[in-house]
Amino acid sequence: MTEKKDGANSVRSNDLLCCPFCGAEAFIWPILGNMWKVSCTKDCVTMPSRFDMGFTSEQEAIKFWNQRAT
Repeated sequence: MTEKKDGANSVRSNDLLCCPFCGAEAFIWPILGNMWKVSCTKDCVTMPSRFDMGFTSEQEAIKFWNQRAT
């Protein structure tokens, strides 16, 4: 997953909460042209998990990543 973290297309956002599993920083990155994924920098989780699925906007990806059980 190094290309996602270090690639020119990855975006780190202050709007993203840390990983809910390990507490590491998260980043958002584009896939398939117009879809977005969010991943943990320690590779423990990516949302959505299927390689061929993504969120339709950065805002949608951030919203779902930041949701936490209360």
